[in-house]
Amino acid sequence: MNISKFRRRRLAAAGVAAAIAAASALGGLAALDAGVAHAQTVPGWHVFVYAVNDSSADLPLGLDIDEMINASRSGVNFTVYVDSSDATSPEFQTQVVGDEGGAIIVEIANGTATITQRMGELDSGNPDTLGWFIATSLLAHPAEKTAFVAWDHGSGWQGIAFDEDVTAAGNSRRVSYLDAAELSSAMDAGLAAAGREQFDLVALDACLMANFEIVSELFGNAQYLIASEELVPGLGLDYDSFAVFANPAADITRSSTHSPAASSPTSSRTRRSTRT
Repeated sequence: MNISKFRRRRLAAAGVAAAIAAASALGGLAALDAGVAHAQTVPGWHVFVYAVNDSSADLPLGLDIDEMINASRSGVNFTVYVDSSDATSPEFQTQVVGDEGGAIIVEIANGTATITQRMGELDSGNPDTLGWFIATSLLAHPAEKTAFVAWDHGSGWQGIAFDEDVTAAGNSRRVSYLDAAELSSAMDAGLAAAGREQFDLVALDACLMANFEIVSELFGNAQYLIASEELVPGLGLDYDSFAVFANPAADITRSSTHSPAASSPTSSRTRRSTRT
């Protein structure tokens, strides 16, 4: 890691630490024990998903959560941040996790999804929110190998994690998002606050995210990156295939036919619309 990136990570980590403390005091969120940052990692993979679906063009997040639940039956676990709108289409929801109209944390393991936190309305387009999610989730799940997925519409270097705070009538109260630099700084902060150097894998489940600006900003945050230069179908990645991570020794560089980027040819779901 170069010196400028290291300094930025240290400063960003301080900001996330302040955000964690503020959230704990104001939102009733569980406070963190700083000593957890040094907990010994446990074997295997854990997948962290930051899913922002609070927009006027919501996507079928519920169907992807169903796929994560199915993959978890093989032994891989997920921690999912979900920010949905008050106007999410019923056909895009899952029967397991209802539309909360706000931000929640969902833990998925052994074929079961459990809501562990309800935070109400948060600004998911704020780097501090993503940094908080990464830090607290890594501390709670100190897996030896980690994968991070940013799930939403994408617009290349211009942004991801578009939060419009949509009302039940479909109106937008505000628009915020993470541009390339903010996505990087949020990941820097979360990793540093959790005492981790990088993710083993970062996947950007959104349109148009495989470009020089994104890759250069995320350099050093992951060993491998999955992203698309083109439009991504509405259902995005095939989360059923994340079952490959149930093997603690899974080598994503040698599992191309079963990688998370490979769509399942047997899927009965129509991947409608795109993630732009």
